[in-house]
Amino acid sequence: MRKTLLIMVILLSIGCAHVTKKAVGEEWPVSSTGNRPSWTQKVPELKDGRIFFVGRKSYAVTEEGGLNDAREDAARQLAEMIMQKVNVDYEKIRYEVGMPLTPKDVGSVTKDIVISLTKAMVKGMKDAEVYTEKWNRMEADGKIQTFYNCYVLRSISEDDYRDIARQVIEEKLQAARRERNEKAEKILEEFRKEVMEEQKKKN
Repeated sequence: MRKTLLIMVILLSIGCAHVTKKAVGEEWPVSSTGNRPSWTQKVPELKDGRIFFVGRKSYAVTEEGGLNDAREDAARQLAEMIMQKVNVDYEKIRYEVGMPLTPKDVGSVTKDIVISLTKAMVKGMKDAEVYTEKWNRMEADGKIQTFYNCYVLRSISEDDYRDIARQVIEEKLQAARRERNEKAEKILEEFRKEVMEEQKKKN
């Protein structure tokens, strides 16, 4: 009996000696939803009339929360694209019709366009793919902390983009007319022309 117990203790000691102890802060993968897609590294080019955005969230406490944060990240990128386009279009319009560099007389028309376009277009975004990874990390107290790295590939069609832009600008234009803001009306008319021209080019 004693001999058997001794053998068991020796075997357990040998087994424990081969267990690799994780260093504090060391991270290791546990699972994933498949092979990591290429789009997590590089945003896809325009394809089949759809514009793509890749939202990311690292070290999420939960997978669901991480995916929601990744979607918000994609929406932020869309907002930045809209802001850049509105500013570029405004500069073009300003030179063509002689609008002031600082649009004080136009009020907050460009800011309103960006906010309204972003809200409307985010609703039009759709998930194309999602990818998540589950990881563990060794903490200083010896406990293992689980976290998630989440990625969402979202898209919006060019047609939806232009349709939403046209609707939003039309609403702003009607509001400017009601308020008798002639300068805001003038710039909104030009924005509408820009959208119409882009639509003609695609058709």
